Amino acid sequence: MVLHQKAYPSWADAAYLCFYFVTLAGLLTFPTRRRARGERFRLFLDMATVFVGGASVIWYVALGPAVSAQGGFNLANIVTFAYPVGDLVLFFGVVSLLARGVRRSSVTALKIFAVGMLMFVAADMSYTYVTLHSTYLGGDPVDSLWIVALMVMFLAASAQWHSTLQPELTKAAPQQQPMSRPSITPYVAVAMSYFLLIQAGRHVVFDPLGGLILGAVVITSLVSVRQLTALRDNRELAIGYRALADIDGLTGLYNRRRFMDLAEEVFAHAHRLDLPLAAMMIDIDHFKQINDQFGHMCGDQVISGIARFCQERLRPDDIAGRYGGDELIILLPGTTSEAAVHLAERLSERNGEVTKLGASAMPFTISIGIADVTGCRDTAALLARADLALYEAKRAGRACWRVYEEIDPSASAPVEAIVGVE
Repeated sequence: MVLHQKAYPSWADAAYLCFYFVTLAGLLTFPTRRRARGERFRLFLDMATVFVGGASVIWYVALGPAVSAQGGFNLANIVTFAYPVGDLVLFFGVVSLLARGVRRSSVTALKIFAVGMLMFVAADMSYTYVTLHSTYLGGDPVDSLWIVALMVMFLAASAQWHSTLQPELTKAAPQQQPMSRPSITPYVAVAMSYFLLIQAGRHVVFDPLGGLILGAVVITSLVSVRQLTALRDNRELAIGYRALADIDGLTGLYNRRRFMDLAEEVFAHAHRLDLPLAAMMIDIDHFKQINDQFGHMCGDQVISGIARFCQERLRPDDIAGRYGGDELIILLPGTTSEAAVHLAERLSERNGEVTKLGASAMPFTISIGIADVTGCRDTAALLARADLALYEAKRAGRACWRVYEEIDPSASAPVEAIVGVE
């Protein structure tokens, strides 16, 4: 408009097409979990299926007829069809991200963005169809689709921005973490491609070629159902293997390795956004005497009972694990040490009894150490402070809780203290 040029394509189209490169670069910056070589290969096959299926639709609806009618490609055709192809590439990128596994807080934003890309595909395909069969005029319904698609993308950006302001929380109960379900997108792409094939060859249904098309559709359907069944079985096996790898068999909490992995993520997020975070170390008093007097089986009952008692009083986003032996550890995202004290008071009420097998009830108590993230540079420092607070609770006579805190930050060397009550 500024240059008073009405030629198509113009430099404005070059600017429009930059959208695809910039957006694709943005999608590539999303952190995803690492996958083994076999997983990456299977993901590549799924995404290639989606891409080919979408390209088949574009070819059938617009690109193929245009090339046939105009006798080949020219610059105008290339630019016209670059838009739906670019839409398809971005949609392919979003589906790939969701399949690879992104942070839970970004899933909603990416799904909204995928809806926006589908609307862009519809708008650009409509524009291509209009330009092939008539003259495009501004104000057509195509423009409405583009505007709505941009509004949807704005919602996606808002959802992603909002997610960066919230802590990246992880479920505390391991059994509540579902494995990702097999994606049906590749099968939808296959069904769509066969639908187009049937549409193109419907006049040969009763010919030998029509029989081959029908047989191919039936065989592909059976193979797809068989593959989905195998994926479902593999998912159930994967759930079992994950439980063995991440869950402590006695307490049902995270084992130390998995707990430390999650703790590093939560600590990094709290440190980056300056959010509160508290750690709580729990230890059973005189646990060796319990094992020596009543037996290890009874000691195991004490540990599992306390773990179950803790789980019942934690929020879904808290992280609990077995740190080692009779020590349990809990991370409380979004919680200060002052707020963690209230939980410690409720847990201290567990100073109760567990029944010895075939004999009388056995009393036991627990000690708790609390620390928050203030002044900690890494996860190890936070857990070390909670451990020091636990040691002080033991030294104070057990069956109590203590809080670690710095009381004189202005001093040349920090003066540290443990406070608490029985």
